[in-house]
Amino acid sequence: MHPASSLRQYFESDDGSLPEVELTFSDVDTSVAAFRLLFLLSRFDPATGRATVWSIQDNADVAFPGERAASLVVAGIIDSFQVLLPALAVGVDPIPDLGVFFNPGRIVIDYRMGSDWTPQAIQDFMRLLSRCIALGGVLSVPWWGAKGETEFLSVLAVAAGEEEMANQSLEPTSVGKPPSAAQLQRWAAP
Repeated sequence: MHPASSLRQYFESDDGSLPEVELTFSDVDTSVAAFRLLFLLSRFDPATGRATVWSIQDNADVAFPGERAASLVVAGIIDSFQVLLPALAVGVDPIPDLGVFFNPGRIVIDYRMGSDWTPQAIQDFMRLLSRCIALGGVLSVPWWGAKGETEFLSVLAVAAGEEEMANQSLEPTSVGKPPSAAQLQRWAAP
């Protein structure tokens, strides 16, 4: 049985809710690196979307600035934001779309439950989260309650081991030291 099969109940039935997974970072730069990683893995295309963010400088909505968005929040140029990142490429098949809220030091990921969440998609989601943890993130899943969070973290531990074996270049960075551009590119490769 696939390790992620034990989590199907938290993904398979679309009840209209958007369950959340939270990542907190003790260093703002690592939260920026984690957002950048998520963005680079997605198929976000600003030309086809109408995503906007609030520009503090312009006091108006402006086009979503892509992978630089988190850095601009930290710099005080735009407000914290939420964006839909489509079809993140972690494994062979993309995982379903994820909503990503960014606030310096914190990323909240939400997802629409449903049949697109196959055991492989769930496992690839766990691999994605293990990459964010390798950047210095601390994960919590309060949405699922204590039992759900325990099950989630158990499967996540298996995924982290698989991720490390599959990609020997996945080296955790120390807190306070953001990964290099080359390391982010390696991690963004499926």
